[in-house]
Amino acid sequence: MCRVQKVLSEYGDSQLTEVVACYPDFAMFRKANESFRLTRTQILMNGGCCCDTCYHDVRHIQDFEHPALDIFTSLSGGSD
Repeated sequence: MCRVQKVLSEYGDSQLTEVVACYPDFAMFRKANESFRLTRTQILMNGGCCCDTCYHDVRHIQDFEHPALDIFTSLSGGSD
């Protein structure tokens, strides 16, 4: 569990906490550079086993595919 999820889980509305805690990441990286992209297929806030966040720059890789989930679970030491 991430610290943000732990604090916001007390409010009980995972959709609201996702918008408050997780959604701004997309805008922040786009604002930093229009060529930056963020992809996710799941987040802890909605019951995923991890936040499989991946950042990339479309100037270097235009046809980016989000990595497979097993890459993220192996990096985090497995699913908890």
